[in-house]
Amino acid sequence: MNIINSTTFPCINDPDFAQYAQRYIEIEQKTLHAIAQYGLPFESSSENSDNALALKHQLRARGARFSNNDKSIHINWISDACVACRTGEGSYTAFISLKCHRQCYFCFNPNQQDYDYYQHHLREAATEIEQIAASGEPLQFAALTGGEPLLHKAEATGFFKRLQHHFPDIHARLYT
Repeated sequence: MNIINSTTFPCINDPDFAQYAQRYIEIEQKTLHAIAQYGLPFESSSENSDNALALKHQLRARGARFSNNDKSIHINWISDACVACRTGEGSYTAFISLKCHRQCYFCFNPNQQDYDYYQHHLREAATEIEQIAASGEPLQFAALTGGEPLLHKAEATGFFKRLQHHFPDIHARLYT
């Protein structure tokens, strides 16, 4: 796997991909800057790579489990919903709108397909639940995300009511 950062960025030949990658490099830089404002600056990756490897080795020796290219670490228990989300099996995530009033520096929604359209138009997320139920597809986990789902309170509550009606034992989650 090649890691794209400000050092490797000049190796990208495709202009569309370069534009896309540049956005993420800027997001990373803004994130690091914002965290540093709280007095928690990160060391450069070369300064901490040996230390990080040693710490990961210690965590593994104590039973920690790693996933997502060693970026996610858990010990003892992990939510079934987290596991299902990785595979999509028995899991469904919907959004009503991509509209949000927060402007979080780490938000990736502007990269979503039809982002501009869903700033001003709503999806029929509750109707999608009806369609899944009618298909007989088993569903154990579901999430409503956004944008900010609670900007559309009636639609958000309608989504969860239909979800509960058709799948009474479902593990339901709400994300921004």
